[in-house]
This record gives sequence, structure tokens and C-alpha cells, in this order.
Amino acid sequence: MKYLYLIVFVFISLVSQAQITHTPTPAKMVVNKDSFDVKFTITYKSEFEDDTKIYWKIIKDTTTWKSSWYSYLCDNILCYDRNVDRSSPSVPNTFSTGEYKWDFHIQPFGVEGGTIVQLVLYTDRNFTEEIYRTKIYVNVDPTSTQQTISANQIKVFPNPASEYFSITNQSNVDKIKVYNMFGAEVKSFFHYNNAQHQIDELRSGMYLLRMFDKNNKVVKTVKLNKIHSGA
Repeated sequence: MKYLYLIVFVFISLVSQAQITHTPTPAKMVVNKDSFDVKFTITYKSEFEDDTKIYWKIIKDTTTWKSSWYSYLCDNILCYDRNVDRSSPSVPNTFSTGEYKWDFHIQPFGVEGGTIVQLVLYTDRNFTEEIYRTKIYVNVDPTSTQQTISANQIKVFPNPASEYFSITNQSNVDKIKVYNMFGAEVKSFFHYNNAQHQIDELRSGMYLLRMFDKNNKVVKTVKLNKIHSGA
């Protein structure tokens, strides 16, 4: 009897695979490491005749995924929080005959590298009945060799910071913008040698510093941990 169940399961899986395809194929992302948020759209084409509930899980290669990277997925229903790796069992997607566009986002925070992310679709809320799998090849590149060399020499101090921050080896930095973790700009500074940039009025939390040269090109992107004075 157990062999019969296995045969039925394999048959159902093969039929489901044939009923879903995706584009682009292959799914490849090329990301500038100084980008704040990069979106990659996957279009699923479904040939299900009846409405079918779809659940998903994101599987990352832990040996190549960088701990400082953030990612999130926007499916048909929701845009999930950062690094949520599976859909809510109470809010399934529904596929019938048609096309569905999902957006996979990555935030590299200035760290380069390469990895493979697998987006796996299931028909049950327990994530056991897999029906389709998409591999997303992610390549986070530096902007250029010259920029990478100079950017690696730039340091932010103190970090964590309570009242101000400064940067070292900053001869090619002309302007600095400060973003919160939702991507909103909260402060900006024109930079000069030995400048101390005041941030005492900002709330505690993680921020993103983006440094620009005189041509308004990004030189480096750095996380800054803002803490209370005296913390």
C-alpha cells in the first residue's frame, strides 16, 4: 500500500510541475552592492483549471548567503517583512489559469558576494506537498575596481554612535545621506575633512549611511548603529 501512495504522490507532483512555469529563465539577479533595495520580478504562468491554494518557502544557501543581507518577498497578497522565509498559513495565494507576478527583493548593504536562493511552492499549509521550485541566482557586484579599493579604506567612527559620527580616509566623499531601515532619508550632510556629523536627535536604531562623491556617485554604503547618549 505504501508504494501505491508513493506512486500517487509522484504522479501528482509531476502533473503540478507541468501546470506551472516561470519567467525569466534562468532567474538571475545582478545587484550593485551599494543599491539600497533591488527588486526582481518572477512571473508564474499557471494552468490550473480550478482555484489552487499556494504556499511558499524561501530556502537560502547558508554557506554563501551574507548575514548582513536582507531580503523579502511580495506575493499576490502581501509584502512580507525582511528575512521572513515562508508565507503565512492563514493567508494563502490562489492560482488558477493565468499569470502571477511576484517580487523578490534584496538589500545588500554594501557587501558583495554570490548565492542561490530557492523559492519553493507548496499546496499545503504544512509545507510538505511541493509542486514547483525556482532557483534565483544572485550576484552582488562592486561598482568598479577603483571605487572598491578607495571604499575599503573608508571607516566610520564611532559606531555605535550616540551624538555624532566621523569618517576616515574620506578624500573622495562630498556628501553623506542617512536613511532609516525603511529606506526613507532622514538627514544629509555636506562632507569636509575631519567633519563631525551630528545625529543626536535621531532615534536609537540601525541606519544606513550612503556616501557620494562630487559626481553624485555612491562611494560606499555603511550601517550605523545609533544609541542613546551614555548607553
